[in-house]
Amino acid sequence: DHDGARENTESTSNSVAPHADAIRNPFTIDVEDYYHVSALAPAIPRVWRDEVTMIRTVLRLWLGDIAAEPDRWIAENCELAFGLQPSPDYDEASRADPVQLPGGWLLRGSVDLIERRAVIGDLRVIDYKTGSNRTRNDLIIGGGETLQPLLYALAVESIFDVPVAFSRLFFSTSK
Repeated sequence: DHDGARENTESTSNSVAPHADAIRNPFTIDVEDYYHVSALAPAIPRVWRDEVTMIRTVLRLWLGDIAAEPDRWIAENCELAFGLQPSPDYDEASRADPVQLPGGWLLRGSVDLIERRAVIGDLRVIDYKTGSNRTRNDLIIGGGETLQPLLYALAVESIFDVPVAFSRLFFSTSK
């Protein structure tokens, strides 16, 4: 009974989860652990193992990306929407009105993540993508085909009146 196990965990002194070690080190999660398999796994065991392997790979890539950066970035906003219908899933700083860009263009969208550089205070805009990364390493706007990072940077600067130092697409898969 999973509810009973959860209640038992919550009532334990200092409220230490039974899988605290797995949370601290996500690479050691036992994919055959009964609780996780019975609560989360699909009916086909191979699908479960493949999905867990993919999540581990994505997490390693993400942690490697963070470790390679000399600057310390702190998450400020997640799912910052502008010009979209209000939703409880959006960041509290979201706004219903579209952002007016230079030239009078109105932009609607939702920025996945906005981070602030700890020392300088400027911002970084990240839009997470799934699937294969088909962009070149030196890509700026790709002849107009990849305008999203640039447009989101302009929108974020307009909303917060803080310069955006970087705006990028982040492909969260290794394909």
